[in-house]
Amino acid sequence: MAPNHIDAGKLDERVKVLAFTEQSPGVWTWKQVRATWAKVELSTRHNVWSVHGIGATGVTMTMRRQDLRLANALEWRGQHCFVTAIEPMGRSHLTVSAALVALAQCEDKVAGIKFPASLTEKYLGHEQLEPYATNVLRHVLVTPKAIQLKPGQLVEVDGTAWPVTLAHTLDLWHNEYEIERTVDL
Repeated sequence: MAPNHIDAGKLDERVKVLAFTEQSPGVWTWKQVRATWAKVELSTRHNVWSVHGIGATGVTMTMRRQDLRLANALEWRGQHCFVTAIEPMGRSHLTVSAALVALAQCEDKVAGIKFPASLTEKYLGHEQLEPYATNVLRHVLVTPKAIQLKPGQLVEVDGTAWPVTLAHTLDLWHNEYEIERTVDL
């Protein structure tokens, strides 16, 4: 059973609480809304932050109770933390599970939007066609709910165009888009 309190001296890591906002028309960004102190522990297990992709290194944070939702993100030591679970711990603290992810800069030129998103691998396929060989690169682009993409659209991810093949939009806090490219070896 978890303790109902935590020693304030153990909250020794500075963490930024982020909200996804439209900085200017069509330009989205993660903006710091406040900073807080937390006890941070790296997990030895992967955090499954994408239903359709693979897991990432997990982190568990204990912090004072505050307005924090699954739509928020955290930044710890310059790393983006995708929040996957928030659980009350006694009357005055929260335990937050998150995945350490890298952000990719994305642009949908047709819709006129720019936004950061998390990218994870889905599956790497290989096909040997005589005399050529190709790799099918499949990734999952995870975005906040405000970003709406459609299958068939092209989205630039860190400067490379990827077609969106599937859209998974039923989650309350984020969307997941499968993107796929075939490259010659």
